[in-house]
Amino acid sequence: MTLSAITGKNSYCGPAAVATIAGITTDEAAKHIRKAYNRKSIRRVYPEELVHALTELGYTANYMEFPLARRPTLAKWLRGREDRNKMTIVFLTGHFATVKGNKYIDNHTKEPVWISKAPGRRKRVVGVITVEEIE
Repeated sequence: MTLSAITGKNSYCGPAAVATIAGITTDEAAKHIRKAYNRKSIRRVYPEELVHALTELGYTANYMEFPLARRPTLAKWLRGREDRNKMTIVFLTGHFATVKGNKYIDNHTKEPVWISKAPGRRKRVVGVITVEEIE
């Protein structure tokens, strides 16, 4: 699995995170999220909705939330990751981004950038969604 550049008209971070993993447009990703939860529009998305959409697209996705008192900053989480080659959606305070290896992408960067250039490195990590392809 590789990180895909973000394309499409939907500019929100949740559909962008799904799109970069699945290699689809943000509009298609939003459609999968809307269909799963019978929603008319996609603005704010919850981690469970992303997990459901990724599962529908043929991936295994697991969400793990950090306890409130132990939420690391993005920079600290990036340094302490166990498996850097896993595809991971990072749920920051009010924002989703995708990380794999030494690359970071979100709806602001639109293209994968080095994690040293990732915006918002001081934001707290609320939780992570680990994504794997079903073989």
